[in-house]
Amino acid sequence: MFIPSFIFPSGLKLSKVVLIKLDPGMLIAAVSTQKCSACPCCGKRSKSVHGFYDRSLADLPVSGREVKVILRVRKFFCKNRNCLRKVFTERFIDQIKPYGRCFSRSADMVRSVGLKLGGNKGADLCKVIGYPISSSTVLRTLAGIRVSPTTLTSGTIGVDDWAYKKGRNYGTIIVDLIKKEVIDLLPDREADTLADWLKAHPEVHTVSRDRASAYAQGIRNGACDAIQVADRFHLLVNLKDAFQRSLRSHSSVIKKCFEEIGTRQAGLPKTEEMKPESGEISTLPSPTEEEARTVGNVGPDRQFKFKKAKELHQKGYSIKAIAKQLGAGRKTIRKYIASECLVSREVIRSRTLTNFCDFESELISLSQSQTTYLNLFNHISENGFDGKYSQFCIRMNKLIDDGKSAKARSNKVRPLLKPIRTWSLSKLAHIALAKT
Repeated sequence: MFIPSFIFPSGLKLSKVVLIKLDPGMLIAAVSTQKCSACPCCGKRSKSVHGFYDRSLADLPVSGREVKVILRVRKFFCKNRNCLRKVFTERFIDQIKPYGRCFSRSADMVRSVGLKLGGNKGADLCKVIGYPISSSTVLRTLAGIRVSPTTLTSGTIGVDDWAYKKGRNYGTIIVDLIKKEVIDLLPDREADTLADWLKAHPEVHTVSRDRASAYAQGIRNGACDAIQVADRFHLLVNLKDAFQRSLRSHSSVIKKCFEEIGTRQAGLPKTEEMKPESGEISTLPSPTEEEARTVGNVGPDRQFKFKKAKELHQKGYSIKAIAKQLGAGRKTIRKYIASECLVSREVIRSRTLTNFCDFESELISLSQSQTTYLNLFNHISENGFDGKYSQFCIRMNKLIDDGKSAKARSNKVRPLLKPIRTWSLSKLAHIALAKT
């Protein structure tokens, strides 16, 4: 079948061109007819043929059909006796690269598609137009692009590390902070690598970095006159550390504040002992509206998020918008909105007990004799209670909060309720800075 010469790249001399129609595409067989070829080592041209071999080349699709070209090429003897290579393969124009599996114009198309769409999407588009390849081929073609060094115009860059694989291999990313564009990626985060890059870019005058000593040393070695500044994230970290040190000097006052908050939330008076009158069940003060919406020892941060989620939901905000503003998960926000009150985690854990209710009436009667929690726990444990002492104390405190039991006498000086768990100074500093 006759094939027009313009189908192939210009300057390519072929003969015995045969077209074979296949079901998925087309196969073209041809023979190269160049008279001679130049040795890639010494450049001397030769006509002495050593042998033949076939090369399989992918070409651009025709009418949506995949095209494969089987090109028979030759091997030549090198006529230069001093050349290291005695036999070399036939070289062609720029449209066929040595060791290439496709024409250069096909690689240009894959490169253009890959730059626009990426690996997976680029491979999908190529399959649609009749050039089936994998995403790995697209990425490998992009990796072969030679990029000339970029000359900075702003001179203000940011340096930070990034992970090839988190926890194992790390490199360095360089960003132009004025243009907000990624300039380069370095293979590691060593000081010498960064110093060599800065020496090749003398226009850099300001570098934003983290607190890594390797980057500081690399900047001093590569651009000694450049100004080193901390990036925004590490400025906030430094501010948080300074605020945490400030809070540490007032730790005793902060602990007392948490104890006051915990006592008020639990609904108990400030005094440790509360002696009921004989024959009467102790009653608790009427809780406020805010306290009535919480059960157990609930932290102030959870209370704030619970109340704020209710308010924003009533104003018509979506679950996603509320979660983003409060810094919580969407599942947590849905739980807050659906709940009438906020339950402490200790109370939630205490509900895992299975047979406490079997001893509830007995414990109410025994607590009238002003015995201790430890004696009550030992008594019901001998009769089949399968919980722990801490879980037992939580459920007994709940009975007292509900007014079902008189307060049992403790065998220790500490209060019967579980001690208030305060936040660390680091968490307090984080919350304070996040809300400013």
